[in-house]
Amino acid sequence: MKTNLIMKYLFTIAISTLVASCASSFISKTKDYQSMTDQFDNNELLGKWLTNSRRETYSYINFKSDGHFSTADTSNGRYTINKDSIWLYYPNTQPKGRLLKQTKDTLLILWGDKEAISYVRPEGV
Repeated sequence: MKTNLIMKYLFTIAISTLVASCASSFISKTKDYQSMTDQFDNNELLGKWLTNSRRETYSYINFKSDGHFSTADTSNGRYTINKDSIWLYYPNTQPKGRLLKQTKDTLLILWGDKEAISYVRPEGV
């Protein structure tokens, strides 16, 4: 009877250690987007931004100075900016993004809570 009790105790400790090590490994691999933020430079935002790479021009968003945008799949709508946040107003949805990084040729926007998308300027722009 003592042997069964010791085995249960050791099994419980082993499972607890395994779960704790997996959880700490997962936490260290996720990005802390809460600590990353910046403010949009409206002038640098204007123009065409590619969503895959500089050479793959078939996926893009184009921000216009009149507060409208267009995309490669012929979607278009309005956008608004407030500090580090951007809202896109499509006919059926209004996604909100938060700027994580902006340079002259790179944008990193966190859409929702999980998906950060990197945008780059086309070559030669």
